[in-house]
Amino acid sequence: MSLHRRADALLQRILGLADEQLEGDFWWRRGGQQDDFSRRHGLYMISELILEGADKLTPMEGEAAALTGHVVRAAWDLRVLLLPLSAELVGREPKAGEWSIAQAMDHILGSQEFWDVLFEIWLEQGRRGDALAFRIGGKEIAARQSGGEELIAEPAAIIAELEELVTRGGHAVAELDALGLLYEPEVGFNRGPLPVPLAYYPRRWAAHLREHTVQLEKSLAWLGVEPSEQQRIARVTAGAVGELEAAWWRSGRPSGVEELMASAEQHLDAVLA
Repeated sequence: MSLHRRADALLQRILGLADEQLEGDFWWRRGGQQDDFSRRHGLYMISELILEGADKLTPMEGEAAALTGHVVRAAWDLRVLLLPLSAELVGREPKAGEWSIAQAMDHILGSQEFWDVLFEIWLEQGRRGDALAFRIGGKEIAARQSGGEELIAEPAAIIAELEELVTRGGHAVAELDALGLLYEPEVGFNRGPLPVPLAYYPRRWAAHLREHTVQLEKSLAWLGVEPSEQQRIARVTAGAVGELEAAWWRSGRPSGVEELMASAEQHLDAVLA
């Protein structure tokens, strides 16, 4: 979606700043007033403007969008860690016996696709008015998965797949909610024989993304990669973008939401002027 493209462009600008561009002051003008702030502080202020945009969106009733918001926020935190990495670094073993970032992301994306397929099968059953199956055969799920044995190491390709899978899952959750199937009947399963409501899954997806985001941070530490100030600023900014996209889901996915990035983009121009 265009919000992702504009947000990624903003984050790439922040990540591409030279160290000397973080120093010095800038004049901040708003509401007829102006004052001088440090440029570094001004860069952190970008997140405030994105959050302001999120607060302008009017939430609608319904639990599905709030559940999807958990996943969206977690995905943006993971996404911004991947943005500045090289394919070589993503493919490198961080420590003997530990997954590379490419292997970790292959697990994350494979798991999300598995869950997306589950939800799409339940959705098809719900549309027909059939009772939802408690367990769905592994062969039926595997037949719908994309497969592929080759690891992806290019960050842009990984991010694109993550974006597609999160959006795909979010749409399935929204339609199941519209059909009244997020809680009744309880047909989902976790790791045992006991059923759980389908509303359980988006929280599981979000927690899974968070879990492996921590794993990626450990891998980067083992590889001797310390986050730069630019990367820290980008991560704060990405957190605000996650709030904006979550608010977009909660407000019924209105068109033109990417324009709420404009004040943040203009503020970055002013800070760097």
